[in-house]
Amino acid sequence: MSAGNIEKIAEEIHLPRPIVAAFAHLDPLALGCACAIVFGLWAFSATAILLLRGGEVVGPNLRLLSEYFLGYRVSWAGSLIGFAYAALCGFVFGYAFGTLRNAITHFSLEVLHKKARDDAFNDLP
Repeated sequence: MSAGNIEKIAEEIHLPRPIVAAFAHLDPLALGCACAIVFGLWAFSATAILLLRGGEVVGPNLRLLSEYFLGYRVSWAGSLIGFAYAALCGFVFGYAFGTLRNAITHFSLEVLHKKARDDAFNDLP
């Protein structure tokens, strides 16, 4: 939601801009893509840093990712495999988080709206 849309909506419903921005709808697809990139780059970078450092034993702790990511190894090919798996996990996480956050926000606002409506009717003579 752009800043112009937030201003427009805030004026229409007579609420302060920060309130409208706080309860704005998240795009689950966009959040999923963003998390996919971040998670994928994390896995790739962690593997690449260990490979560039070198040494006799390279990344025994990171090697544990192979228990979850089929085909992953602490190698350059493994860094690409790790990127793909972590990006997939990141997308699922981001999409699920965005969807759940939107559902919870919508439900909360519905409950608040119902309570405000009930309170308004109770004030009538």
